[in-house]
Amino acid sequence: MHEEQKEMFARAYRTGTDLWTHLPLAKARNEFLALLSPNALVLDVGAGRGLWARTLIEAGMRVLGLEYVGEQVEKNNSEIKNKGWQTRARFVEADALNIPFTDASFDAVTDIGLLQHMGPQEIPKLVQEIIRVVKPNGIVLLTTLSKETLTYLDWHPKASATGFFIKDGVQYYFASFEEIADLFKDSFDVVAYENELLEDGHVQYHHFIMKRKYYAHH
Repeated sequence: MHEEQKEMFARAYRTGTDLWTHLPLAKARNEFLALLSPNALVLDVGAGRGLWARTLIEAGMRVLGLEYVGEQVEKNNSEIKNKGWQTRARFVEADALNIPFTDASFDAVTDIGLLQHMGPQEIPKLVQEIIRVVKPNGIVLLTTLSKETLTYLDWHPKASATGFFIKDGVQYYFASFEEIADLFKDSFDVVAYENELLEDGHVQYHHFIMKRKYYAHH
C-alpha cells in the first residue's frame, strides 16, 4: 500500500494531475505566519511541489521541506537554486514517519495535506514525529480533510461510519475535529481553528494552529 501510494504521487507530480497542490491559502495560514518570528526555522512535511514552502520563504522564514518522492525533491532544490534561495531553504528526501532531524530542532512544523493520506497505524507515528521535532512553545499548522465533507470522489465521508477510505491505491482519512484535537492534546494547545468549505460546496478541510506545551512529554 505504501509503495503503491508513493508511485501514485510521483506519477501525479510528473503529469501535473496533483490537484491538491493548488488548495487555496486559508486565513488560518496567515494567522500561522503572524505567530512566527522573522527567520524562524520551519519544517514542511509532505512538501510536494514546494509551493507552500516558497510562501514561507517569501514571508521571511527558513524552510526545510520533507518529501518522499525523490524526483520532486530534486526539482524543488533546482528551483530554489535558480531563485538564489539556497541559504533560506532546501528539500530533503525522507519519510515523515522517520524524520531525519534531532529532537526540538524546529520553531514550527507545517503539514498541508499529509496526515490525511496516512493509515490508522501510521497516524500516531506521524504525530509523534511532529511532536518530537518541534521546540517547546513551537507552532504546528495542520491542514487535513474534514469528516464534515459531504462527497469526495464517489464516497460520502460525513454519512460513513469510518473516516478511512482507499481509492486507486491511495489512503484517505477524513477526521473529525475531536479526533485531531485528541491526537495532539497531550503536547499541544489549539490556538486557532478554521473549517474551510471549498468552492465545490462538498469538500471541507480543517485548519489547526497549535502551540507546543513547554513541559509536554513525547
